[in-house]
Amino acid sequence: MSMSRTYLDYNATAPLLPAAREMMLQAMDATGNPSSVHGEGRNTRKIVEDAREKVAALAGTNPGNVVFTSGATEANAWALARNWDTILLPKIEHDSVLASARSSGAQVIDLDVDSNGQLAVGQIPEFASHLSDEKQRRLVTLQMANNETGSLQPVQEAARLCREHGLSLHV
Repeated sequence: MSMSRTYLDYNATAPLLPAAREMMLQAMDATGNPSSVHGEGRNTRKIVEDAREKVAALAGTNPGNVVFTSGATEANAWALARNWDTILLPKIEHDSVLASARSSGAQVIDLDVDSNGQLAVGQIPEFASHLSDEKQRRLVTLQMANNETGSLQPVQEAARLCREHGLSLHV
């Protein structure tokens, strides 16, 4: 009997799509600091900027809004260090989010989750009404899916409520 294996641990890594692998190999073969003005630097800068434009098109945004980081931990730290006055987050957030929020200098408000580990989104308007200074920079941070339990968060509903109440959303 043949035993085949199915890889299901996509928590920290996943198999690359062949097209993504090919693009990565091309980029890794490039020599030159993209911040340098010599020919190699300009060629490498073009690779980075082309990638930025492609990601922006996929996300439906301006390329200037795309920031590349080394991974999720760095991206979370970067996003949460943007001079927020208040950060609202579920108590079950990933450690990289919790630690970054707590060290950001912002007021951190813990949001409850239900027995399924999902954010009770009704808390967003409730807390937003207590944050009366509209000049304050306020952020809700919410993971799409919990890396330990697999529970999915109501991101669309949270996004709608954040828009309605003048809060930014980090997913």
